[in-house]
Amino acid sequence: PNFKMPSEFALGSTDLEPEPEQLAEFLEEFYEQEESAHRSSSAEVERTDFVTFAGLGDPLLRTDELIRTIEIFKEVRNSVPFRVKTFGLVDPAVCQALIEAMPPADVDSNRETRLAEVSVLLPSSDPLQYAQLVEPAGNRGFNDVIGFLANLCEAGVAVECYTVVRPDVDVDKIKKLAESLGVIRFRSVPYFE
Repeated sequence: PNFKMPSEFALGSTDLEPEPEQLAEFLEEFYEQEESAHRSSSAEVERTDFVTFAGLGDPLLRTDELIRTIEIFKEVRNSVPFRVKTFGLVDPAVCQALIEAMPPADVDSNRETRLAEVSVLLPSSDPLQYAQLVEPAGNRGFNDVIGFLANLCEAGVAVECYTVVRPDVDVDKIKKLAESLGVIRFRSVPYFE
């Protein structure tokens, strides 16, 4: 399914983040509406897309809530794969939590609602350019995202890596680096000035 949180999905204060129960309820309402629309048109609902956690902040800053949302949602709906888009600039404990929550990439779990894939932005293969493009906070940086990618891939987690095609980056080098770490897929997205 392709959707964004509707503007009427207000939680009161703009300072609050939605709780896992609220997100799971919203997702179920969305799926029910999709199924209802397909029933009335006699089209078959095909579940090939991921539900993706992404947004203005890195979803892995709320890893526990992300995993809990999926756990709640899988109690009411089967066969829904989730993906998280991230910079991968997180503590090793977050990486371990993802490893524990995800089935290995080679396990057939298509009938399960689960966190199926992690999609990691890698804007450069050069540590200095990476720092210029991302401007990471704190002591995080290029080595952290490379470690994150390597640890997930070594654990057998399905990891996609993507980059933004820019005139000043070498996409081929980024792809080679990502593939050397063991990602299942690499893709590039257009750059817009």
